[in-house]
Parts: sequence; structure tokens; C-alpha cells
Amino acid sequence: MLFKKVKKLTKPNPTDLRERMIKIEAELAGSLFSNKDSKSSYQFFCFDEYTWILYKSDQQNQSTMIRYRIYANNIYKQINGTSDWRQLSLLEVENLKTAIRLYKDQVLPKLYPNYNWSYEQSETYDIAS
Repeated sequence: MLFKKVKKLTKPNPTDLRERMIKIEAELAGSLFSNKDSKSSYQFFCFDEYTWILYKSDQQNQSTMIRYRIYANNIYKQINGTSDWRQLSLLEVENLKTAIRLYKDQVLPKLYPNYNWSYEQSETYDIAS
């Protein structure tokens, strides 16, 4: 037979692609939080224009998820999905700003080198200005 059966190509599911890219971004950004002596692993990513997520897991398989929600005048955090949202302290705000700045300066350009990362495009990054 001259022609073998060719597997039909399907379009990738946009949701699957987004989830894979978030996973890659989260793992790469997680390296910003750990050093070679760290006993914990981290993942950090922008979930949507108002939400940042930080996962931390240690060698004992204890994990923590912190969800940061950014509003015009305040930033709140939720730990491990509880209904309790707490306002960030000034030090926590500064730490989050640093993390977002590192994310946009070191992670995004590595993953999307042909994109012009001018930060006026999204209010999400205004916190890191």
C-alpha cells in the first residue's frame, strides 16, 4: 500500500494549552522563591488580571496555597481556600510587588521572547510599578 493511514490532526484545546502554559510559568517562577538549599518547592503564577497564586510544598508533602486578590485600594490573601480573606501588611505588599516584578522581568521574557513586555498593557502589573 502506498499510503499509510494518517492520524487525523485535531486542534489543541485552548483550555488545555492555557493550563499547560500556566504550569510552565508557575514552575519557572517558583524558582524565584527557592535556592539550591531550599527544602521546599514553589509555583507562582498570574491566574487572571486580579489574582496571583503561590503554591509551596515541602519534603513532608505539606502544601500551602496562597491566593492574592488585587483590588484598586487593597490586596487580600486567602490561605488554603478558607473563606477567610486577610488584608496584606505593608511588608507583604512590598514582597508581592517584588515577586511580580521578578516574574515579569525574568519569567515572561524567557517564555515569550518575541512579545513586547511593556507593562502598561494590564492593570495587573500596576502593583509592580
